[in-house]
Amino acid sequence: MRYIVLFLYFLFSFSLLFSQEYVSFQKYDSVGLERLGLYNKLHYINLTLSNDNIERIDNLLKDCSDRIKTLYLQNIILDEHALDFIVKSQPKEINLSFIKQINSISFFKTLSMLDSLYSLRIYNCDLSYIPEEIGEMSQLTRLEICYCPLRFLPNSLENLKNLQYLRINGTEINYIPKSFSLNNLIVLDISSNRFNGIPREVKQLLNMECFKFSNNIYFSDDDSILTINTKLNEVYLVQCGIEVFPKNLIALQNLEILVVIENKINGITYDLIKDFPKLKYLGLGLQSYILNKTEIDKIFNSDIDINVSIFDDSPLRYD
Repeated sequence: MRYIVLFLYFLFSFSLLFSQEYVSFQKYDSVGLERLGLYNKLHYINLTLSNDNIERIDNLLKDCSDRIKTLYLQNIILDEHALDFIVKSQPKEINLSFIKQINSISFFKTLSMLDSLYSLRIYNCDLSYIPEEIGEMSQLTRLEICYCPLRFLPNSLENLKNLQYLRINGTEINYIPKSFSLNNLIVLDISSNRFNGIPREVKQLLNMECFKFSNNIYFSDDDSILTINTKLNEVYLVQCGIEVFPKNLIALQNLEILVVIENKINGITYDLIKDFPKLKYLGLGLQSYILNKTEIDKIFNSDIDINVSIFDDSPLRYD
């Protein structure tokens, strides 16, 4: 009986393998794919590359390099051979992680030759600056650069007119370019950087729907900067040292989610939150709040259609 079960399991696994749209070389190495004859049956291919398998994969995928969807480049040296393979494979997405000694100019020049690249993610890499060549990648719709020693963003970033999602986290950046008119940008996440106050350049992002500014320094009047971004639907201001509730955000007629946990806000009242026109979720938390019991009762016993979240395991402090 056990052998029958094992046979059925392997039969099912192989049927899934031949029917799936994506295959990663993390799971099946090039030799395995070659033996199975899978590489010419795939619609898209996800590749995880290292320097010791680029040549084998390059030879293997000569007939279907145009179907490569995602390249995962991890712990490799971006030498001439690797860059040449990137150009030949013309991926739609590139994910880089844990890469040292990146020659930014040659790397981004290579990327500018990829007409179909729409998503670029760079995590935990030795990337200290981005050259102006990134402005030539106008087809990009998603850009993420996280936990890299990056100190500034290039002015040519504004040329990425199709960019919809921009995430810059865990860098040394403390300002953004003055010309920042990314008209198609929907999500801007600049959490965990070195900003002293919300940069006023975000006023140019008139189609922005989600703004994340957590783990930066927030000034008391920063909420007034966001009032011009009338399409904002979500705002995250976690652990920013906020002491006064950002009441100016009430001007945002489309705001549904506001998260301000792990701050130092004192005196949150029912009157402060009851008039938000479309607010559905308010994340408060209790780590640093002093909440009046009467106001708490008003909030939780009222008929306002707002889900107010506090952490049950945090001490409630009444004044």
